[in-house]
Amino acid sequence: CHHEGRCGRWVGRVGEGPGEFTAIADAHVVDGRLVALDRVTRAWSNFNLAGEFLGRRPYGHQAGAFVPVGGGRVVVVNRDAAPEADDAPLHLAHIDSGVPSLHFGSKDAWEYGWKERPHAGDVRGSVTGRPGTLWWGAAGGPRLQEWSVDDELLRVIEGELPWFPEVRRPVDLTREPPPTLLRFLALDTTEHLWMITRTADPDWREVELETGQQGLRVPAGKQDNYFDTRLDIFDLEEKRHIGRYVWDAAGARLFNLGGEPAVSVVEYAEDTGRQVVIYRLDFRFPEGNVVRGSARAPTGHNEHERLDDTPGRDRATGRRHSAGRGRAARRL
Repeated sequence: CHHEGRCGRWVGRVGEGPGEFTAIADAHVVDGRLVALDRVTRAWSNFNLAGEFLGRRPYGHQAGAFVPVGGGRVVVVNRDAAPEADDAPLHLAHIDSGVPSLHFGSKDAWEYGWKERPHAGDVRGSVTGRPGTLWWGAAGGPRLQEWSVDDELLRVIEGELPWFPEVRRPVDLTREPPPTLLRFLALDTTEHLWMITRTADPDWREVELETGQQGLRVPAGKQDNYFDTRLDIFDLEEKRHIGRYVWDAAGARLFNLGGEPAVSVVEYAEDTGRQVVIYRLDFRFPEGNVVRGSARAPTGHNEHERLDDTPGRDRATGRRHSAGRGRAARRL
């Protein structure tokens, strides 16, 4: 699509043959090629930027979102139960061969009990990061790790956040709000960690859930009434919680916009109907929003940080599109 929103070209079609897709898990431009991973066929499809099909490569493992990390390499973020993957959440592959050359990211993670917790199989990776690195975490809690693509654990972050309590048991959705879950991560060039979570809408009780094949679910068209999306940004060097922004929408996403994080949100306008709006956030630094905690270096060369937010400070207000005091969002 063009910058102004017009669709310029369709790439691929429905099917399982060359240049066709059944269910796209993710797609990115990787070293001048458009690369897509199919969730059903577990195969990569490569196109040039004119939309011409270049070839298909087998991936052979459970498909998921992936992150380009340079040199024609990508990291697929998905907990894989295959014996050779050893339950690892990160899988390094080169788009020319397609198959993973390294399964990594699980070292020390399961010592925290991540593997047994609800939503442990739902893992999320950072859309931007330092060259050759990425962050990952399980959806059910604010515990994160940064890894290099050389299979080296670099940093661990754990802590307690009042708006993001760790999910330790299944939630009874007939009586309780939906749990807060990690959805997206990013690290910008100033060492600010961006974290997007999906939270309960203040009016979640007004949505009547329906029964599906896998249990209770939100009816079509009611997602934005049941969920909100919250963005929090932390300064990792100063261990400050810089601020937050809340959208009255379920589907806000972090993505890589020219090497820096940005947020895309589907919004509704009277003149155009549904439209994708891109936000860059300009966060001020209000006094008092300091993240309490300490840093220590455990055995080895890893850096271990604890990020705790002071109770009563910087909690979500429940207001729609609220950036909070001293913060601003710039809409592109």
